[in-house]
Amino acid sequence: MKTKTVITILLVAFILASCAPAAKVVSTETAVPTSTFTPIPVTPTITLTPIIYIDGLTNVLKPDDNFIKQVINENYLNAMGITREKVELTYTEQKSIDGQSFVIMLDKSMGIPRAIYTQSAGWENLDYSIRRLTDAKNIEFGSQVVHYMLTDGTYSKIVQGNFNLFTSSGELDFETWKSLKPDLTQTDPALRYGKFDLSRADKVIQFASDNGAKVQIYHLVDAVKEYKTRDYSNDLSQWIVEGNFSRDEYIAIMQNRIRQVMEHFKEKYPKVPITYVVVNETFDWNKLAGFWYDKIGADYIDIAFDTARSVNPNVKLLYNDVNVFYDGKIDDHDKAVYALVKRLKAKSVIDGVGFQMHLEASTAPSKELVMQYMKMYQNIGVNVYVTEFDVDMTTATGSPDEKAKLKAQIYQDMLEACLESENCVNFAMFGFTPAVSWKPDADSHIYDKNYKPELAFYQVLKTLYNAQSRVR
Repeated sequence: MKTKTVITILLVAFILASCAPAAKVVSTETAVPTSTFTPIPVTPTITLTPIIYIDGLTNVLKPDDNFIKQVINENYLNAMGITREKVELTYTEQKSIDGQSFVIMLDKSMGIPRAIYTQSAGWENLDYSIRRLTDAKNIEFGSQVVHYMLTDGTYSKIVQGNFNLFTSSGELDFETWKSLKPDLTQTDPALRYGKFDLSRADKVIQFASDNGAKVQIYHLVDAVKEYKTRDYSNDLSQWIVEGNFSRDEYIAIMQNRIRQVMEHFKEKYPKVPITYVVVNETFDWNKLAGFWYDKIGADYIDIAFDTARSVNPNVKLLYNDVNVFYDGKIDDHDKAVYALVKRLKAKSVIDGVGFQMHLEASTAPSKELVMQYMKMYQNIGVNVYVTEFDVDMTTATGSPDEKAKLKAQIYQDMLEACLESENCVNFAMFGFTPAVSWKPDADSHIYDKNYKPELAFYQVLKTLYNAQSRVR
């Protein structure tokens, strides 16, 4: 009985256990983490600035408002005497001398170009990129360039952007003569008469080389007319002036100068187009005068040109002198220069004549008179080079606005005379700002002392824009 009872109890327990819900089994493995949903970020709407082209021009971007404000600035408005509302901008497409197209932004109200567009550079302010325009038209337009200012950012920017022709300054004048150290025991001229320091001139020519510009060397031989009455050490070494040399030795001294300078540049800068002023200012009105004339004679000019031609027969050689146009006519001084150049041309030793054209505002010649004088040289097969142009305003009368307009008109007239004369090769100013000038107080230039363009600048720009492209 006892055994049966136990079995019955166990059986009942088993049946109850089978009917109970199954126990939850917890895995000993790592549980899968609860998934957290990260929403996909919504890409913000991007508003693209539309690319706007100028109507009628192929793929020429219209300049934005900021650029337009840069070129139609307060300086321009003040110089032109207009308000911003009067400015009417138009765009014209032209072809360069090599067939490449460029576009000019023109202030139609004044006829002044304000910017230039090329595919390679885009839009550029013509206040600092005149060269884009003159290169396109094959016009040689330049300035005297001073070596010690090429490290100045503003100065070098204007030179680099605006001029395709550089004229040297004192780098080859008195600075080189003063440093000569002779050794008269030597027989080799380069040793006997000293070596010229050409490092200053190298800076100008290297800058021209780096920027693909041409160079006018100013000058190989100066007449030194005042050597008896002033400090001649500014123009020649004292030992040369006070030395008791023979005529032949003075010739050797002069020839050593020409050969050293020309051979140096020929070897160091074979790819830079260089024009040389061989002889400078040899007339006292209409008579030959000066140191070399006194020591050698009138034929020193012929000897100088013959020497230069023998050193480098491939470069252009000039005679350079002032232009007086006394009483508004071609005077005796101008006629004497013409006769000399004509004689040298007959010998085939000269290529051109340099017109200095340091003008006085109150006595400036007419455009017609200057073209007449240029025509005289064309008739004998001689090219004209405007080498040192500026306008001294100290003799001008009138209000500041009247003086500004007078200077601008003279610049326009003389530049047009060159551009319209078939034998005028180039136009070079004697500096472009009173900040670096032989006449800092004469208001002679197209930029002011702070390098801001003046009315004369804009008139020059307009004249270059209206000029015909040149083919030489």
